[in-house]
Amino acid sequence: LRTPLSTIRAAAGNLADPALDLHPQERRAAARAIDAEAERLNRMVGNLLDMSRIQGGALVPDIEVIPLDEILRPAVERARASTGDHRIDLDLPDDMPNLRADAALLDRVVSNLIENAVNHAGPGAPIRVSGEARGDDAVAIVVEDGGPGVPSQALPGLFDRFRPGTPTIEGQRRGFGLGLAIVEGFARAMGGAVSAEPSSLGGLAVTVAVPAAPMADPD
Repeated sequence: LRTPLSTIRAAAGNLADPALDLHPQERRAAARAIDAEAERLNRMVGNLLDMSRIQGGALVPDIEVIPLDEILRPAVERARASTGDHRIDLDLPDDMPNLRADAALLDRVVSNLIENAVNHAGPGAPIRVSGEARGDDAVAIVVEDGGPGVPSQALPGLFDRFRPGTPTIEGQRRGFGLGLAIVEGFARAMGGAVSAEPSSLGGLAVTVAVPAAPMADPD
């Protein structure tokens, strides 16, 4: 938490110092740094609050029947708009069954997984978000990337809380170690499960399986 706070204080101090005659471009850069680090801090605090709800048993999902398209498509479009370094593909069959989940929690799950892929796959690495039916009882959401991946020995602890991984890209921040733990907590609260394995794209694939909604009786 001190890292973004230090950046915010330093940038704000430069803007407020009357002895510094900053060029307008430097002022805009400082303002952008403040905005970016404040948003990062906001995400960190949100993750801490979410983890507190998960650990304290205060997370009560609002389960409803949801078409998978209504979750995946907006999440992918938001991600495409916020990053220009990655191609994010959406692979969603037309005949997908509906699922039973909390729409807000599942949106956070998918958004966290895409953000994790963007942060760790490296510039230009492809990212794919897909959905598939797992029999009649479950729907699987898979977020995978073409980055450097995760060592096989690290996969069992990937969803542990407060366990930031070693950066796989030079200059990359270690992260806070909560994003994937929250994914698992939200998934379990909705009656689902998560797993991770190497991706056919070359990096990491994370699968979230949630209950499918019963098929309507044609009669």
